[in-house]
Amino acid sequence: VISRGKMYQVLARKWRPKKFDEVIGQSHITKTLINAINSEKVAHAYLFTGTRGVGKTTIARLFAKAIRCEKLTNNNPCNECNSCLSINKSNSLDYIEIDGASNNGVDNIRELVENVQYLPSSGKYKVYVVDEVHMLSTGAFNALLKTLEEPPEHVVFIFATTDPHKLLGTVLSRCQRFDFKSVSIDTLVSHLNKISEAEGIKFEKPELVEVLAYHGDGSVRDSLSLLDQVLSLSTGDVIQEEELYASLGLVNKKMISNIVESILTKDIDLFRKSIDLVKSENVSYETFLEQTLNLMFDVINNIDEQDLLNKKYNFNINFSFLTTAELMWIYESIIKDSNWALQSFDIPRSIEFILLKVIKREEILGIESDSKKKVKRQPLELKSIESKSIESMPEPVTSVPPEGVLDEDKVVRSELVEDKVHIEKNWDNFIDYCRSESKGIAVNLERAIFDGDLNPSNLKITFSEDSKIFADFVREPDHFNKLKQILSKFCEVPLEDVNVNISNIDDEKKKEDNLLSKVEKEQLAEEQDRESMETKLKENKFIKQAEDLFNTKITKIVLNDKRGNK
Repeated sequence: VISRGKMYQVLARKWRPKKFDEVIGQSHITKTLINAINSEKVAHAYLFTGTRGVGKTTIARLFAKAIRCEKLTNNNPCNECNSCLSINKSNSLDYIEIDGASNNGVDNIRELVENVQYLPSSGKYKVYVVDEVHMLSTGAFNALLKTLEEPPEHVVFIFATTDPHKLLGTVLSRCQRFDFKSVSIDTLVSHLNKISEAEGIKFEKPELVEVLAYHGDGSVRDSLSLLDQVLSLSTGDVIQEEELYASLGLVNKKMISNIVESILTKDIDLFRKSIDLVKSENVSYETFLEQTLNLMFDVINNIDEQDLLNKKYNFNINFSFLTTAELMWIYESIIKDSNWALQSFDIPRSIEFILLKVIKREEILGIESDSKKKVKRQPLELKSIESKSIESMPEPVTSVPPEGVLDEDKVVRSELVEDKVHIEKNWDNFIDYCRSESKGIAVNLERAIFDGDLNPSNLKITFSEDSKIFADFVREPDHFNKLKQILSKFCEVPLEDVNVNISNIDDEKKKEDNLLSKVEKEQLAEEQDRESMETKLKENKFIKQAEDLFNTKITKIVLNDKRGNK
């Protein structure tokens, strides 16, 4: 790119640190290297590891300049002496950078080994920096090992890699290892703001810098490259939100806000309009899901800051109708299903399906509630509405129905109450009874592991780690108290004598003891039935005759329903 007769220099190169003081996010490494220089304890081999763009080769160059500098100033290379200037201009005879990816053969390393024997043309050290060292072949590593173990006193090796686990143990043991950290978002934001101010770059909103820093993914170089990318698309003096999102391949912020609002309020119409707009944007669905989950995570973290969330995302939601447990279930459900959706043959429809699933969560989980009252988009000034959680159950209507009209649900419930004295007091029967009292609690209890007698005075209910969300539902104070009341009625004991303990068991212990929940037992029984049916079908004489006739074997049988009907 030519600008005013000068070659444009990308920001990552223009703002590359020339002193240790200018390095950001790696103070633990710069401090250690400065101490080594001051104490004159420079090792013969270093290994710099870390993700891309965090300063590995930059610090390698700074360290090389520092140990060769003719007039070191405050532990920093002077950038004025002949040695520093030659390294800056990449024409130093005593500072050699090698790309391990393109010079990975035995012959390349043998040539390097021959050259290390020569003394530096000036200064005390000759420095070899091998970038992406993990790309060297095994033969190349073996050719280097002897020199690496006993190098000449004037030689310092600095290896840089993003994949240290690919290196031979014999190489790792011969190096001092420094692990570079991914740079925090706050540090990147501060750095981007500093550079933007110096370059005269302005943003429509301060939070746009945070978006850049987040997508820089802990890399200083990537963050500056993204800023360059946004600048190339920007047409005015100020970077607009729409320009930044388009440049980064992100879904418009308002669309994501609408998607999340439709999920939280269970607004199907808003969701369908919003998802159609998302599809028209032609962006990565993986990016879309990531944005959606990020916003959901922010909502979970700030659930008590209703005004803040509504202002920040232009929501119109009464958050008093939402509980943390519900939000966590939504987040967990989306993140678990995302992997399947992104690998399906119809990604757009699969993603739409998993989002519809959480919108229809009451239906899916079997939770009874007056959804129109509780989750419709409400004006925030309606302060008189009583707060309820989504899982709370409406109280049964106590008014007498008109003559001749029967409340079928009440009839069924009263029959169950009358008949419970004749029912064996076990776990399965309790869940069946619980379903008539609170479908939501029953559905979640079906995921619990129960092995023993139904003892209301000391009832122990266990959930596995992968069923934690169901345990959290039951632990909610309203649900927990409701559970105790149902147990009291079913077992016909005073409420004060009911004691329930809910605990978790790790998945390994569950597998080791072969513990199963009611749902898992039913699934196992169903699977065994299917296997039995498949075996019978394979042994069917007519099928065997067909196999002999066509000289083939049946490798797969598809059963259309639980009964095995074809």
